[in-house]
Amino acid sequence: MPLRRSILLLAILAFVAACGPGAGASPGSVGPYSATPPSESTTPSGEASPDASQTRTALTVGLGYIPSVQFAQFYLADQAGYYDDAGLDVTFRHGTDYDVTALVGQGQLDLGLADGTSVIPAVSNGFPIR
Repeated sequence: MPLRRSILLLAILAFVAACGPGAGASPGSVGPYSATPPSESTTPSGEASPDASQTRTALTVGLGYIPSVQFAQFYLADQAGYYDDAGLDVTFRHGTDYDVTALVGQGQLDLGLADGTSVIPAVSNGFPIR
């Protein structure tokens, strides 16, 4: 019984967090958006952020159809400044798994997150992805 309560509590907390302030608002505009850098000049650990003149690597990441809580780790890393700390200029693009898989195979996305029901047929049909 305590396990059920814990699972229920976690589900409720996830739901409340998704519906809280800023819910539905992604780090950029709705649809394909660019990650926005944090406004502070330091990282969460208190270290100085990289110099703005530092060469940054552009990285386009394909995620699922709409901005959603399932991609929270990507949005959280953006808000925490981890991409900036790594010298990355990250842009998120949302689309169906099939579209993400095809765009990675065509080189229009650097990375993509898709499930096996899209990846396996794509590889079977010669898409250059892994």
